[in-house]
Amino acid sequence: WVWNIIKKHGKIPLFWADMFFTENCPHLLKQIDKGVIPVIWEYDDTDKITPEISIGGLKPTILEAKNSYRTVIRDLPFSRMEREGNFFEDLDEKIKEMIGTDSKTGYPHSFPQTRIASQFRKNFWSACAVYTCSDMLFLPSFIRGVLNPVFMCNILKKVNCKGIIATNWAKAHSFAPISPPWTLALYNIAHFAAVSYTGRTQPSEIKENSKIVAREIGIPIKFGQFYLDDILWTISSNAPGPGIIRRVKNLENVLLLLKQQKVDGIFGKGLLISVEAELLWSKLQFLQEEARWWTPNRKEVPSIVFKEMSERFRNIVKEIHNLEKKAGLYYAQFVGDKKSFRAWWKGLFEFDLNITEKSIKFLAKN
Repeated sequence: WVWNIIKKHGKIPLFWADMFFTENCPHLLKQIDKGVIPVIWEYDDTDKITPEISIGGLKPTILEAKNSYRTVIRDLPFSRMEREGNFFEDLDEKIKEMIGTDSKTGYPHSFPQTRIASQFRKNFWSACAVYTCSDMLFLPSFIRGVLNPVFMCNILKKVNCKGIIATNWAKAHSFAPISPPWTLALYNIAHFAAVSYTGRTQPSEIKENSKIVAREIGIPIKFGQFYLDDILWTISSNAPGPGIIRRVKNLENVLLLLKQQKVDGIFGKGLLISVEAELLWSKLQFLQEEARWWTPNRKEVPSIVFKEMSERFRNIVKEIHNLEKKAGLYYAQFVGDKKSFRAWWKGLFEFDLNITEKSIKFLAKN
């Protein structure tokens, strides 16, 4: 009914096609009206291989649950466990053949739904994500947001897909807080534009594009001996080491680099505000972590510890208040209205401010 209305007005309908894969019936794509375009969305894959696929539910490769007797540098290995019979390897042989596996690692090829759709449909599009609501609290992931479109473009050339759409999420669901400003995704959007238009997806080509992207969005390409890509990669990654304090140190060093260069423009100002905000939030998280450390022996903790933690908390509150003014002006100028800004800012800090304050007060009770 909807498609007929759209076609009546001389337009071509497109529709999200995830239900064909969640219900594990991609063969039905052949029976869909040839005059409409299915859109396959896959937002997580950032390489030629993937640890899990979504066909009839989430299915990791069984290799993810096997002990490889190896470790990785500076971080814990990821591991995924499913119920027996619900791994990638348990899928129908024809489906696995359509997806394919990497000869070196045994992992499934990335973008499995796109690969499968190409077997049943010629006129389909795929959708990547320059920004999803699950990226990060204060800004999009600059790793996933660049590499997901890059590797999707790479596979789309091979399967002769007709088009690609980049999505940029506003919020997770109707009652969720608003996602961080869309202007922070300009870097990812520009990279998507470059790679989708040119089809150049090699690492050296992405690096070359970065110079053009930086100029396009009005931000320096170099910060001392580091490139813009180095900074965005750092703030999109987990900091190594024990506890949250390493994340705090990482952000402090990045902030110093940004301020030394005096970044400006829509993207630069937004980046500076978001890094400052995430640093303050991480400091709140660290105070909560400290309170948890002291709790088992809180009756023996010197009173100076409570005073010092309380003073740090007051300073963070003051800095959040000052940053709110700057962030509000930025938001009103480039992003949206005051009401949406308040919803975003409230979602960022209100909960953790409340929890941190109560954590310190709880610790002080002898």
